Amino acid sequence: MALEKQGAEGREWSIASEEIERGIIRFFIKVPFDVEEMNQYWLEGNPPTLVDTGPYIPGLYNSLVSKFAEMRLARPGRVIVTHGHIDHYGLAREFSKSMGCKIWVHREDRDRVARHEEMLVATSCYYKGIAAEWGVLPVYQEMIGRVMEGFASLAHSAPVDKEMEGGEVFGDNELMGQIYHCPGHSAGQVIIHLPARGIIITGDHLLGNITPNPELYFPPRGMMISGLGDYIGSLAIAASLKAKLALPGHGKPFSSPAARAKEIVKHHKERSQRIWKLVEAGHAELLDLCWEVFSEELKANDPIQFFLATKEILGHLEILAREGRVNFIRRDGKRVAVV
Repeated sequence: MALEKQGAEGREWSIASEEIERGIIRFFIKVPFDVEEMNQYWLEGNPPTLVDTGPYIPGLYNSLVSKFAEMRLARPGRVIVTHGHIDHYGLAREFSKSMGCKIWVHREDRDRVARHEEMLVATSCYYKGIAAEWGVLPVYQEMIGRVMEGFASLAHSAPVDKEMEGGEVFGDNELMGQIYHCPGHSAGQVIIHLPARGIIITGDHLLGNITPNPELYFPPRGMMISGLGDYIGSLAIAASLKAKLALPGHGKPFSSPAARAKEIVKHHKERSQRIWKLVEAGHAELLDLCWEVFSEELKANDPIQFFLATKEILGHLEILAREGRVNFIRRDGKRVAVV
């Protein structure tokens, strides 16, 4: 399908589409962000289902609706949000208000969608507090704040019609889908299994060529702040479904998702071991560990890269602490990691 180019508030973006299989259409929005492509999936049914919406960018909703009409697709009656990040639910309000779609979100990400503005402010304060506790310099705390502020305009609060728990079934026949809860990238991340087609729609739980960043849970999930431990555990769910094809939230569809899940587990085990050795060698501070592990990514002083780096390092430190391999102590008024 030919690209549609438009400009919106200084951002250039385009929409394209492809048929994955009969009754499954992938829409992909190309944007000038690091992720480059954001995917939505239209599933035939009564009513049709749209998986994820893309971010709120003026004009994008109307262009998606025009695409449905151009391709003679029935308008969706249901939107399943794979997780509560703005690039996946940003247009949920528009689909609900203008099209009457029922919005499905996992219970643990409900407030992110239903109370977007309020939760963004609270989450930003929470993240800055964690950074301060770990002795992250104020200039870097401000970077985290700028990242969160940048998200504000890319979504609006939307009504949630169904709070998923995992296990829900929708559709019928060859396009019957089942929901699986796979926390880690967010507390409410879900994937969708289409067993008759051997397909899983993975959101950001499983991506083909990048490793999803773990959530910092707000509020904390049980005793855990980081989602990395949950994420590694949840990869076993994706692997167990033995699908032939994964339809991710970003990037192109890819085959052998079980093998990809195992590859990511291996990657994280190796990174945890590297971080443990760094702590053993005396690298106790969060910021120091970020620069040791992600030096190339942080050279450009990009707030988003710094934000992602701190989240991942904290996740590995939490795993190492649960394994009894590191301890957290206070030194010079800040939390540090020691063997």
